[in-house]
Amino acid sequence: YQSFQVINILFFCIYQFIPLIWMILLYRHKSELHVTTTTSNNFFQYDAKSGLNLLEIRDSKTSLSHIKFLFKDYKGDKWWFEVAEMYRRIMFIGVLPLFTPSSSKRASLGCIFAIMSFVYFREEEPFREAFTNIIACIAQATILLTFYTALSIDSGVVINFGLGDTGTGIFLVVINSLVLGLALGLAYNRYQRLVSEQRWRRVLTTRELNVVNGVMTENEKTIDMVDDGILDDGVEMSTRRHRSVEEQHEITSNILNQYLLRTKDIVFVKRVGAGAFGEVFKGTCMGELVAVKTMIDV
Repeated sequence: YQSFQVINILFFCIYQFIPLIWMILLYRHKSELHVTTTTSNNFFQYDAKSGLNLLEIRDSKTSLSHIKFLFKDYKGDKWWFEVAEMYRRIMFIGVLPLFTPSSSKRASLGCIFAIMSFVYFREEEPFREAFTNIIACIAQATILLTFYTALSIDSGVVINFGLGDTGTGIFLVVINSLVLGLALGLAYNRYQRLVSEQRWRRVLTTRELNVVNGVMTENEKTIDMVDDGILDDGVEMSTRRHRSVEEQHEITSNILNQYLLRTKDIVFVKRVGAGAFGEVFKGTCMGELVAVKTMIDV
């Protein structure tokens, strides 16, 4: 154990150069990196001139491109978290084995650190993506389970349940496999959502915009052109069909569904403000956090 301590301490000291260098690089750009939220709902401030999210402005700066990999996954006020995350891992892997030669004490300390990590990830949610925060919490719970199982083995608790070393090992393998499967499942769902978003997250062409504007203003000629499969601008119709209100509504709805977001894709979460002509809500669109503005009927 003493020789292990010497080797561990040596590599521990050498490894410190990496997070220290990263922290120096980040701290030198602290004024550019720090972006605070305006409310507890993680709505970020916007630039008055460009109208862009300050996070988007920060991420596009060429002066930060060489260290973007250190902060791009974290919220604006958590620009330092990659360094803290490295020290958290060092604590579990490098420091914890040095505290004491007693395996039960190391397992107990591991449980305490895992609980602290879980609480922090659960309450602070340092990542921009909610998906990543969920995975991080699951990972901390898995670490806690592993240390608790080690403590149970050392104290003989698992024997009371009729589990030997092999049975306990199989139990941990199954649990970790389930967690891995859950993570892969969430990742696949997120990938499918991103692929789906690419189908509508684009700028409308001039022709498409004319179609939408024509339908929104109930332009009869535009509706006739689209219904007949004619989308080119400037086409004149010699005849018009007389439709019932129900038929016109159905055609209009079908046209708008081709180019506009579907109502079911938008979920209102909380009202955050109002003006003379409308209200602004916090919401989600196909799983993405968005601001939704509604117009007041006049």
